[in-house]
Amino acid sequence: MLRSSPAPDGEVDAHALPGALEILEETLLVHRATAFASSDRRRLLRHPRYFFFDNGVLNGLLGNFAVSPDRIGLLFEHFFFGQLRALAAARDVDVPVSSYRTEHGAEVDFIVEPQGKLWAIECKASRQVGPSDLRGLRSFAETAKRRHRAVVAYLGDAPRAIDGVEVLPWQQVLAELGAALD
Repeated sequence: MLRSSPAPDGEVDAHALPGALEILEETLLVHRATAFASSDRRRLLRHPRYFFFDNGVLNGLLGNFAVSPDRIGLLFEHFFFGQLRALAAARDVDVPVSSYRTEHGAEVDFIVEPQGKLWAIECKASRQVGPSDLRGLRSFAETAKRRHRAVVAYLGDAPRAIDGVEVLPWQQVLAELGAALD
């Protein structure tokens, strides 16, 4: 829980949070994904997302190592983000990664910009993906107004398409991103 006054044990003072996040970034425990916006100025006004470098650290801090249905999506996003960072590091390139969210609840987990190309990647910790899972990608297409590749990375085995959006096994998405970095 965030508080603006002195906090009892177990709670984080809202004024201390930016400093704490900065320390976590500097010690490489978390990494920031900036908020996607059409301009750099607007990007600075939006809230970034933070990802732990390791799901084990995240689970340890939460005191929960169960992969329950209410946590699998978050864990999969953290895992995928870590794989994106490792992919870029292995190729010794800087790949901008951001996230997209609207005030109306539409979101895309990762906006990746390898070699100046634009990818919108939605992660689904499921073997089933349907048209309702594409809401954020449709919203992003309206906002970005530029050519991009829209992809759902999921836990299934077979590549397919839904309404013109690629639905690919997560391993394939990473392999194709790796090829885009070369």
